[in-house]
Amino acid sequence: MRGKKRDISRNEGEETKWEEPPPRLSRMSLDVNDVKFNFRDDLVTHHTNEYELTQRRPGKDAFLVVRRGQTFQMTLTCDRPYDPRKDELRIIFSTGSTPQPTKGTLVQVLVSEDSLTEQWGAMVVKHIDNDLQLEVMTPPFCAVGRWNIKVRAVKKGAESGSGTKVYSHPRPIYILFNPWCKDDQVYHHDNGLLDEYVMNETGKLFNGDSGYIAGRAWNFDQFDDPVLDCVLDLLDQKGFPASSRGDPVKVARKLSALVNSSDERGVLTGNWSGNYSGGRTPTAWTGSLAILEQYHKTKSPVRFGQCWVFSGVLTTCCRTLGIPTRSVTNFDSAHDTDVSITIDTIIDENGMPLSEYNSDSVWNFHVWNDVWMARPDLENKEYGGWQALDSTPQETSDGLYCCGPCPILAIKKGDVSVPYDGRFIFGEVNADRIYWKLDGNNLKMFRIETDSIGKYLSTHRPRCWGPGELTNPDLCKDRSWQDITDEYKYSEDITHSTLFKDSPPLTAHK
Repeated sequence: MRGKKRDISRNEGEETKWEEPPPRLSRMSLDVNDVKFNFRDDLVTHHTNEYELTQRRPGKDAFLVVRRGQTFQMTLTCDRPYDPRKDELRIIFSTGSTPQPTKGTLVQVLVSEDSLTEQWGAMVVKHIDNDLQLEVMTPPFCAVGRWNIKVRAVKKGAESGSGTKVYSHPRPIYILFNPWCKDDQVYHHDNGLLDEYVMNETGKLFNGDSGYIAGRAWNFDQFDDPVLDCVLDLLDQKGFPASSRGDPVKVARKLSALVNSSDERGVLTGNWSGNYSGGRTPTAWTGSLAILEQYHKTKSPVRFGQCWVFSGVLTTCCRTLGIPTRSVTNFDSAHDTDVSITIDTIIDENGMPLSEYNSDSVWNFHVWNDVWMARPDLENKEYGGWQALDSTPQETSDGLYCCGPCPILAIKKGDVSVPYDGRFIFGEVNADRIYWKLDGNNLKMFRIETDSIGKYLSTHRPRCWGPGELTNPDLCKDRSWQDITDEYKYSEDITHSTLFKDSPPLTAHK
């Protein structure tokens, strides 16, 4: 607005009023009025179009969900055309409760005419009147979660802080792990397998025993609302720092602790008593959504779960963040309480088990998870790939009921020192069963079984492979069954059992 001209018809002695123009810098600086995203194209290229929260629904806004290490589009609507010679724009990304540049949770990106790198960046693609179309890059190691966006506009050459205008977008965007990006730690080269281990919303969890295996249908529903928000809120509420959320090893390990309620009032309470009053019997659950919906609403542990329920929920939590995940069942699964890699049974002189000494046990089946990721934290780089992860509360690890992730190749090789919890997981699939006789104060070993633990490790067969052949219908009649025992352990073709002389008969044991 221009200032009014002086009225020369007035007497020289009269007071003359002026309408002052706004400061010159403010008048010339750019003002960002709106930010829009290209939902139609980016949701498809980022494999995020299945997320329910990306759709506009009655009473709910649509949110952009993208994957890290891959470009997405932004359009800035300004009050005048952008002039790169005079205008400077910075996009400010922040995540977590206390964003900090040194932690990688507060980032300022200068809008540029140059090409993008694999770091944070924003490149001008097109000018159309007052609209400025940008291509934005996030690095393949940035934290996953909800990121807030601001745009700061300033006149080039202005003093620091003067004339700055900031536009704050009212809704965050979601940035997830990207298993389709070669530079992401969770990258997998096979798109068909990613369709199974990230995108598949249904599957089967296997149960039974080593003589008969059956599949239980399970709905993972990782794209349904409020699953993604529930998982991110869970990490927020339990104090898991945003600065650690770029590392899938740390994220997966934390989730294995938070899916059970044993330490931090996480999602599920385990119950093996047979008395399920005050909750639902574990066999009543058919999917993860109802459990996560209830937890998200009440912020209280859901009752009740057993191993397959914990595994199904953990699959959902990992897949919704973009970590390739499968549920795995181990038959004749050892629970080695003292991590001795032996399952010890002590009997009296009459062959009866002494329960007060027998804390180890063998479950007819136990279900956990495998998550796919590289392990740059380990010296042996071939230990990338499937990592065993278990959310069922069995034994504590680093003071919490969590387990893994541990490379299954290390388990197969017997490299039990590899983090995390390699010794315990090795025992689950490959421990020796040792029987002892207590005679007075003397304890004598009388039988060893080296091949009775860890049978028919099973998972859901990827859809891209088609139905499997019924090679052993007496064992399992389900064509979606896949036996992955050879990924966890070497073949045990020979029966390894030693019975010592003068041993009493074993009349009863669990």
